[in-house]
Amino acid sequence: MQEASSAISSSRHSLFMLRSDRLRPGDILLTRSPNALVSEAIRSITSIKLLAGRGLEGREEFSHAAICVAHGTFVEALGSAGVCRLAIRQTAAKDRNNIRVLRLKSEVQNAHRIAEQAGKLAEEFMYRRYANWRRFGGMLVGAMQDSVRERLFCSQLVTAAYEEAGLRLFDDVAPEQVTPGRLTRCELLDDVTDECVTHLSTDDEPEFYLDGAERGEREHTQESKDFQAVLSSRAVRKALHRLGIARPPATLLMLQRILIDTRDASLNDAIRKGLHERGYREVESKKQVEDAHCLLSATEENLARITKECPSMSDDVLWFWLTDARNTVVMLNEDLATRWEQVRGYRTILERTRLSTFGLLLALWERRALFNETAKELKVAEFQVLFAEAERRGQIVDGGG
Repeated sequence: MQEASSAISSSRHSLFMLRSDRLRPGDILLTRSPNALVSEAIRSITSIKLLAGRGLEGREEFSHAAICVAHGTFVEALGSAGVCRLAIRQTAAKDRNNIRVLRLKSEVQNAHRIAEQAGKLAEEFMYRRYANWRRFGGMLVGAMQDSVRERLFCSQLVTAAYEEAGLRLFDDVAPEQVTPGRLTRCELLDDVTDECVTHLSTDDEPEFYLDGAERGEREHTQESKDFQAVLSSRAVRKALHRLGIARPPATLLMLQRILIDTRDASLNDAIRKGLHERGYREVESKKQVEDAHCLLSATEENLARITKECPSMSDDVLWFWLTDARNTVVMLNEDLATRWEQVRGYRTILERTRLSTFGLLLALWERRALFNETAKELKVAEFQVLFAEAERRGQIVDGGG
């Protein structure tokens, strides 16, 4: 790929994108948003000595951490949504200094196996209770806002996943005491940012930024937020209280397990009602059908535009769209594998329990899987067009760019 010009027009975007083909399970992504209040608060914690006695000196450089579970997908912990997936489709950073990719050193015994296992275990956290992680807040001054405390779960997710995989990243610090910035000083990790990040200059702005405001809500993040709202709803809490459960579980899956075990009609009705209130229904509304149609139409139009403009694209623009198409296909493959597995599971549970909540979840996941199958077909076609052009130009030299 040609070198990006140092003098970039103000009408173009200078972006730094993650290369999904270079990422490996277990890789750790660190980010910071310089203008975000919570991000600034987290990075400033050590500078105002709120973590005195923990061996952390100076200013923390990063405010968020995520762990790679597949080439195009990470898992992260967010205070507003819990533990959820972070797919790097249409995602970039404005400043390379705001992102860092770390990888377990190859000389660590069984490094490859441990890193892969850490990625798998991190994904499992999406289905576990993590409420007891709140003791992490004990290391902070009591006056700090809960929102800041919640954001710190991200680095705990990463270090806890590695510890469960059999490797403690820090001998002197427990997982719940590790901040995102401290991960940069871990002697067991290499900085592979240069290998995994590419610079692009393009007229096209990404939908999501790793180091700034996003133009939309990520699908998995919105789902997680909605499910957290169902968990905390009054009807669900009341039904659980009747069953002798004082606190709701941390995830919707754990709530479903309680429902399977108890077959409680009130809990079933409460969960179904909560999902309905968040817009999740057995039959899509007219607006949802129209929105889905618009999304697919936009993808089709984008494919037609790229097919037409591809031969005249600059190398940077071509690489931008090729990277995005590759990342999107990887993300959809991972998502579809999970969706179809859930569809099969919900179908089996529905047959055994006859509970309407599982009928609703079956309809939701099957509908989403079918939609994503169509979206994937269009993205694969887009990738093939772009890949052929890049290959024609001699840009494809290692089997994937």
